[in-house]
Amino acid sequence: MTLSPSEVATLVGFSPDVLRDWRRRGFLNDLGKLLLPNGKTTDDPNHPDLANVGRQTWVYSKGDLLAFAIAKHAIELGVGIEIAIEISDHVVPHVDAWLDPKGRKNYREPRWFAAWPSTEGLNPTGADHDHFAVARVSSLERLAEVMGSKAIILDTKKLAEAMPAALVEKLGYR
Repeated sequence: MTLSPSEVATLVGFSPDVLRDWRRRGFLNDLGKLLLPNGKTTDDPNHPDLANVGRQTWVYSKGDLLAFAIAKHAIELGVGIEIAIEISDHVVPHVDAWLDPKGRKNYREPRWFAAWPSTEGLNPTGADHDHFAVARVSSLERLAEVMGSKAIILDTKKLAEAMPAALVEKLGYR
């Protein structure tokens, strides 16, 4: 399944212009693929089949759409887009497991993730100093042992439950 930027806009609320701006600024390097003239896709912006294409068209996968939806939740908490995408990258398979009744149950528990500035607390992911450390947390009591004074806690089950019905349906979960 591939989705156009217009479909992403309808389902998540990020306009195609916003997606283009974020891509130009380097925030979406791991999201989306370029549509080739033959209908296939590529990650390579220098692919030879794109040489005669006037305007490149990006398309997005089911996982990309879920990442955008999770990032939107983080943005609503006050996190910048770059960090929101970084956090969503860690969380997508776990939210997917809650949405899909036949999903990978081992991705459901523990259901909490914490993210905090990598300059504070432990840095289990080895994040750069200007990024966030992200960790799956088995108990909220243990969270204080690893984080700094500021953290965002995400409940993957609650994130799955908060996904818009149209998005859940489009992704084929219902």
